[in-house]
Amino acid sequence: MTLTNDFKNIRNMEATLSRSIGVSKGSNSALPQKVLVPELFEEARHLLGSEPTQAALKELLSILEENFLHKFASDVDRDHLFQCAHLVVARAGIMGFEALGSACSDLQHACATGAQFHSEFARARTAAFVTHDAIACLLKPKTT
Repeated sequence: MTLTNDFKNIRNMEATLSRSIGVSKGSNSALPQKVLVPELFEEARHLLGSEPTQAALKELLSILEENFLHKFASDVDRDHLFQCAHLVVARAGIMGFEALGSACSDLQHACATGAQFHSEFARARTAAFVTHDAIACLLKPKTT
């Protein structure tokens, strides 16, 4: 089973997001990376199998909802945010969610070094919203 149409939908979401938030090439404020690298996702799905891949996607969805989608930088503890970002970096990397992994890596670094993390959190939150939509698209039951 291929997910070509789902990947096209995700690419359309990326383009829409880029236009709506005014992403320019080389901009660090939004999502210069791809939301999803299809080849990495397909490789993970091949290695894990279909059901474990769906379970991993649902778990990542839950992590994003609990820690990014309904929170603001002022609502979170630095240590907790570091742990969440660390977890997301690993999960996103395995599944091919490039923008989320990159944004959470930067957030993790800011938390670890004691730097201000509000802009990194905002970028991670933006990536979480787009990734959330991409995961929902991938989990959507196929219609025939």
